[in-house]
Amino acid sequence: MESKTRYLPHTGVDPTGLRTVYICLLIFLSCAFGLFIRADNRLRAELFDRLNSGVEEVFNQNGVSTRTALLPELLPRGTVFTRNRDAETALAARLIGASEAVDVGGGILRSENSVGTVETRSDGAFEISLPHYNSGGQRSLLDCAEELLDDMGFVSDVNGLNAKYAETDGRTLSFAVRLNDLPIFNLGIIFDFGVREGVRITGSYPLGYSSPGSAALYPNSQTALMTFLRNIEAGGALVRELRELRGGFNYADSTLTPAWEVVADTISVVIS
Repeated sequence: MESKTRYLPHTGVDPTGLRTVYICLLIFLSCAFGLFIRADNRLRAELFDRLNSGVEEVFNQNGVSTRTALLPELLPRGTVFTRNRDAETALAARLIGASEAVDVGGGILRSENSVGTVETRSDGAFEISLPHYNSGGQRSLLDCAEELLDDMGFVSDVNGLNAKYAETDGRTLSFAVRLNDLPIFNLGIIFDFGVREGVRITGSYPLGYSSPGSAALYPNSQTALMTFLRNIEAGGALVRELRELRGGFNYADSTLTPAWEVVADTISVVIS
């Protein structure tokens, strides 16, 4: 049979050939875009290496050696918490059972019965007293603290917050608070166990609804290091070695703000 070529009406253009042109154009644009992305990434890496060298040179000129590498990644956006008193009441119920939550003023909500007292504040701080809690003498204080954290719901929070063991000092245990595995530098939970029984738990942990913070730009690691250098120069601190740089958050006014912690041999500074 004789094949017939179809043409678009009124144009005399072969649609098969037109499709081929479109496909070739898309392939060309995809390749060009891929080359552009690769070149952009290469340029970013070169600029970052230059910044690394520049910052290290500035520190060396000021008599500070560097042990840590700069971090290329940007910090995530901050988080804003809206206080949830129902969550605070539920916290008290898990620890001391049924009780009446009373607003005693100053943003303080208190629940109290014969088992103990739970106070939560508008800024995320809390104080819990369980005078009859007994470790039983057969469990470590760390096991007891982790059991209480589980009762408090802080092991796996719906907002991505959790408490991680930090250190023990006598009968006092400290836990750091983290968000999505990044440290919150100024938050923590402390368990102070009595000699025979009882425990007092203090700290800060935002119990509320979370929402993304503003998309404002926060200091990158290079800017944080240069700010640190200016701070120690202005304050007259004696620093000989830069040891660690890590990203995380600061908590204030119900908001977690991205921040960097710069750790040196004699001083530690958080910059946000």
